[in-house]
Amino acid sequence: MPSDDSIVPIDLYHPVLTTNYMINISPVHICPNSWFYDFKKANYDQLNLIIAGYNNWSNMYKLSDINDAVNIFNIVVLDAIDQTVPKKLIRSRMFPKWFSKELCVLIKRKNSSINYLSHPVIMLTMKLFLH
Repeated sequence: MPSDDSIVPIDLYHPVLTTNYMINISPVHICPNSWFYDFKKANYDQLNLIIAGYNNWSNMYKLSDINDAVNIFNIVVLDAIDQTVPKKLIRSRMFPKWFSKELCVLIKRKNSSINYLSHPVIMLTMKLFLH
């Protein structure tokens, strides 16, 4: 499919690749207790070796349908990512990320004390001893 808005002149040896993706765009919301790839801890040397060591690149180049070639490429790359990039669990947070560990401990201790002191039996006992 020829492109109407190419950046450079189109020639016979460099045809335009046009792709269409249907996506729903919504605000970024990370679901708690879900997994994501932690690319900061990826083993990129192993990733390169796996992709370079794929034996059937020549078969992919022989395909006449670009969709089939892209599907094979995606399978190879995603398989290599699964093998070399660790997954990390996103946990829901009780406190904002910028709270220090010490502050979180103190807040939990305060809430625990409030819960303990608000128990009816404890309140009655305190009234008896304070008067």
